[in-house]
Amino acid sequence: MINGKLHFQDETVALFDVVMIATGSSPAVWQLLQSLGLKMVEPVPSLFTFNIKDRFLYELAGISVEQVSIHIPGTKLKAEGPLLFTHWGMSGPAILKLSAWGARILKELRYDFPLSICFLTDESDESLTELLKSIRHAEAKKHVSSFSPIAALSKRHWNYLLQRAGIDLKSNWADLSNKDVLQLMNELLRGNYRVQGKSTFKDEFVTCGGWR
Repeated sequence: MINGKLHFQDETVALFDVVMIATGSSPAVWQLLQSLGLKMVEPVPSLFTFNIKDRFLYELAGISVEQVSIHIPGTKLKAEGPLLFTHWGMSGPAILKLSAWGARILKELRYDFPLSICFLTDESDESLTELLKSIRHAEAKKHVSSFSPIAALSKRHWNYLLQRAGIDLKSNWADLSNKDVLQLMNELLRGNYRVQGKSTFKDEFVTCGGWR
């Protein structure tokens, strides 16, 4: 069933079911739409980056990981794609997708929530543990900081994850205990980060919501 007609200046007429009007944040257009009796779905920020308070993480600014899997524990929000480290936290397609799909949920959480990141989407707990233990024997005398078995990660990122796992960068691979290997595996497959804030106001790309 057709809901209405649009009359254009050249006298042509278009039948429509739905009309979408991209208003931006224009108060004048919002007032016009309100005068037509339309109801508003509260607009909230969407497509924004994540702020993470970790000065060591900031040192990775500019480094990207080609493919990660991220999710917010306690919700159904998940996303995959490239990730970019910034001077304030994290960005990139994976983060932007998650912030778009979860715009309203993240608003309810006041942009303070846990974030779980898998940096090796093709690895399982078993396969990665086996790899790390094999390296521990094959490259026993090499420093963990100078020899990374994970080609997808930069040296700076690898060393950052070692520190998060509580591993001394001066250690040799032979020095790692089974507990160290387990902790490093967890950082690679399910690292936990705390998001505390988003892009500053007006830096968001779009908003979620509007008039209907």
